[in-house]
Amino acid sequence: MFRKMRRFKQQLPEAECREVLIEAKRGVLSMLGDDGYPYGIPMNHWYCEEDGILYFHSAKE
Repeated sequence: MFRKMRRFKQQLPEAECREVLIEAKRGVLSMLGDDGYPYGIPMNHWYCEEDGILYFHSAKE
């Protein structure tokens, strides 16, 4: 489903990724907008270990 990471030597093991998701409560969701312009949205998140789903929450200004 996913293509191989371009800089695969920097890829974290899956267990370490899950640990980061569990311990860190905030992050930045980065995307490409109109005309390929990059932008990021600071967000709170919660990772449900039972079903492996990552839930996002962002306050509206």
